[in-house]
Amino acid sequence: MDDRGPQLEAVVGFFLALSWITVALRCWVRIKLVKAFAIDDWLCLVTLVSQSASSTDSTFNDSLRNYVSREACRKRQD
Repeated sequence: MDDRGPQLEAVVGFFLALSWITVALRCWVRIKLVKAFAIDDWLCLVTLVSQSASSTDSTFNDSLRNYVSREACRKRQD
């Protein structure tokens, strides 16, 4: 059985970092250059935090579940 947990974590981490950088740049432009931080910007921040928590939780639980199932298989073989 292939363990793709580290690959999954790397991909999720990459896209989460990319999302945070993008939203941070958007907020910086809206605050500093445009000087208009509106409701859509707040919703973007709320969505980013929610998605980050969800992605992190899902990735951690999948990795943990795969680890536990591998350990259970090893114990049955012994």
